[in-house]
Amino acid sequence: MNKIVVLGLGLVLAAETMSFVMAEHRYVLWISGAAAAVVLIAGRRLLDRDLAVEPPESLADGPAESMKRWIAKTETMIRWADSSRRDWDHHLRPRLAREFMLATGQRVGKDSTELQASGRMMFGDELWQWVDPGNVAQTGGQEPGPGRWALSEILERLQRI
Repeated sequence: MNKIVVLGLGLVLAAETMSFVMAEHRYVLWISGAAAAVVLIAGRRLLDRDLAVEPPESLADGPAESMKRWIAKTETMIRWADSSRRDWDHHLRPRLAREFMLATGQRVGKDSTELQASGRMMFGDELWQWVDPGNVAQTGGQEPGPGRWALSEILERLQRI
């Protein structure tokens, strides 16, 4: 789109310069208008062509495909919840913490104590340790994760916000 704007501006300037140099001052306005119209028509065609592309894959699929993707994602999240703490810390904790911070409008960098307090109030001490973005295991994280019960309870509480 930037190319069309630059080329159009160049075309209008070239048309004005040519008509001015050729001493046809009375046609400068008409020639400039024609050059600007050509640029506008070309830009409009380009925009129409871009809008006519097929919808994204998620919209092109039917409800059955969307449901299959949702089920696959949910099964993967459950496997991560039932797996090791490392999997929980790597896959679920960032997602859950992001959802919590978006829902409450808080950030990690702003005020950590405020985030901790609202997290403990929302989830309680037992569940907050699994959402807290700063509570990633420093060891290998091979101990078991909290399981699907904790994931389910966290998601339900996030849904209530």
